[in-house]
Amino acid sequence: MKKINWSYALGEIALIFIGITLAIAFQNWNENRKQNNLERSVLQQLEVALNNDLEDVRVNINTHQRGITACNNVLKMLHAKEPIDEQKMLANLGQSVDFTFLISDVSTYEYLKSVGLHIIKNDTLRNRITKLYDVAYEGIYGVENNAKPVQLKIVENLRKYFTSDTTFFRARKGLQKAKKDEDLKFDVRNLEYAHNNMINKYKKKVLPELEAVLEAVRLELE
Repeated sequence: MKKINWSYALGEIALIFIGITLAIAFQNWNENRKQNNLERSVLQQLEVALNNDLEDVRVNINTHQRGITACNNVLKMLHAKEPIDEQKMLANLGQSVDFTFLISDVSTYEYLKSVGLHIIKNDTLRNRITKLYDVAYEGIYGVENNAKPVQLKIVENLRKYFTSDTTFFRARKGLQKAKKDEDLKFDVRNLEYAHNNMINKYKKKVLPELEAVLEAVRLELE
């Protein structure tokens, strides 16, 4: 009977074990490298998307602020003793009904959800990203939807004095009668409130969260 060389056999087994271990380790390393590269790529795209959103939010805030000023000017003309200046009224009415809405760059977030939010390893950052898109943005969309009827109502009521689409007006005869139209004054005040409400929601709910997430993404990419 041939004698087994246990030292050789054990050496072979050890080599096989080491080979398998190294192969698994390399596979894990390669997979982690791919995940890290994917995470960084997504975060870079997300940074661009968030910068686009930040610019849109700031533009919207400025537009609503101009809307408030325009509503105030319209109310002053309606309450003044002097006849309504048609051109000034037209200009301010056009600005007052300019109601902008958030157009978020959600493509990267949708992609992130499709590949799995778990690729963002920082738990705090992952949760903040989800909160921004699923809570803050969804909240502002709801407020905007509630504001749309206010905008449409005043445009419809203004047809008594103007021919118009949603942004351009031409005066009809009898414009001066608008001074005694309490319903119109109420609608303008309501529109002013809607503009102010949008600004508050943007500044308190969206802007701080958006800026915080953007800063966190930048730090993660450093």
